[in-house]
Amino acid sequence: MALLSDENRNRLREILNRDFKNPVDIIVFTEQDDCKFCKETLQIAQEVSSLNPDIVVKHYPYETSASEAEKYRIRLFPATIIASPEKDYGIRFFGIPSGYEFETYIKDILMVSNGRTMLRDSTRDFIRGIREPLNIKVFVTPTCPYCPSMVFYAHQFAFENDMITGEMIEAMEFPKLAEKYNVTGVPKLVVNDLHELVGMRSEKQLVDFLKHVLES
Repeated sequence: MALLSDENRNRLREILNRDFKNPVDIIVFTEQDDCKFCKETLQIAQEVSSLNPDIVVKHYPYETSASEAEKYRIRLFPATIIASPEKDYGIRFFGIPSGYEFETYIKDILMVSNGRTMLRDSTRDFIRGIREPLNIKVFVTPTCPYCPSMVFYAHQFAFENDMITGEMIEAMEFPKLAEKYNVTGVPKLVVNDLHELVGMRSEKQLVDFLKHVLES
């Protein structure tokens, strides 16, 4: 059974035909044991890929692709990476990109295809100037309407700077991880496992937060 309705499929095909420029890879990691939404995550990638021949799905079952998982530092399943054929930008989805997060998924594909973010020039300059590694985790739930914006900011930051990785983590799929990081509300950002921010923030507020992180 298809996960995308005919209406959504037709609308997405129109968007991709209109706004798509360069090829994009959707890299999906799955595993057989204890992975609730691995099958559906791969199916989402395949259904989106079917709408444009320049969107290619690369599927790595962990059981036969441990070396690839290590290469991309994948330890949670399902995992999705949106990349170009030439470059991994550090854009990660851990958990199924469904609900509100599907919007971010499509935005990421278009961002990588067109080679540009939607950030302000001042934000882009700041992000590009960062010279130390930043890992930005964004804990979400599928029904959180504020989460996609925060995830997309993290993914845009990663796109602009190779020192940054942006990770969406679906809190309900990874309850032990959510407990470890004391996730009691979403969206929740955790930067370098030390600095936390809960709730929706503007682009400027996120920049100010990252400046504080870098000065700490």
